[in-house]
Amino acid sequence: NAQNYSFTANELPFSDNADYAPVGSFFNSAETPQINFYLGYFVAHKWAVGIHVDRQNVFLAPDENSFFSGDFSPGSHSQYSGQVTQASFNEAIETINYYQESGATILQASLIRVDQWVKKRTPNFAFQTALGVKGGPVISNAEYWYDGLPQNSPAGISGFSAAIHASTRFVFSQHIFLQVGINTGLIAQNNIALNTTRTTTAEHANLFFSPEIALGFSIFARPTDGCGTCPQW
Repeated sequence: NAQNYSFTANELPFSDNADYAPVGSFFNSAETPQINFYLGYFVAHKWAVGIHVDRQNVFLAPDENSFFSGDFSPGSHSQYSGQVTQASFNEAIETINYYQESGATILQASLIRVDQWVKKRTPNFAFQTALGVKGGPVISNAEYWYDGLPQNSPAGISGFSAAIHASTRFVFSQHIFLQVGINTGLIAQNNIALNTTRTTTAEHANLFFSPEIALGFSIFARPTDGCGTCPQW
């Protein structure tokens, strides 16, 4: 809020779990589960379009290199007042905190090229690679604490994401596939509402590198078509 305070945090890493573990636990975590959903369709030989829904938790993971600077109007915070320069965020985290335990939902459309390098009819097996781009809006549902008190933060579109996807796929029995890949890109949220009137907002951008392992099932709309016996893409 420009009338009361404004600050910027630097070197502030994020984690997908409140314990700041390198890999979050899906089954043992008390947090809302993180999920990923993908639906794709081949529109031409080797080319597929898709819709992705990725729900991620976001937690601040401050360390000794995390600092913030800004201006606080008198009375706007019990600990900080006036101009603040290079203050430790580790010390401020007890009174100023931001996270998305209810999740940030990333919606993306994709264009993927799939190349097939190996196909054996007996047994039915294929090896494929996929390379493509994804992008779309981000819906945030932030939890924000200021001066030790929770603020009511509504959900809404807060920014966009863009990513590059690369993967290898092993197809068994023509329908079942195991896919191993990576996604890397940018999530930029420049309008995260932190109160119900949307007068207090936050913005941040972070680069990400996300490995993935997926087990899926392919459905062919036509058992035989112009490409021959599936899988042919």
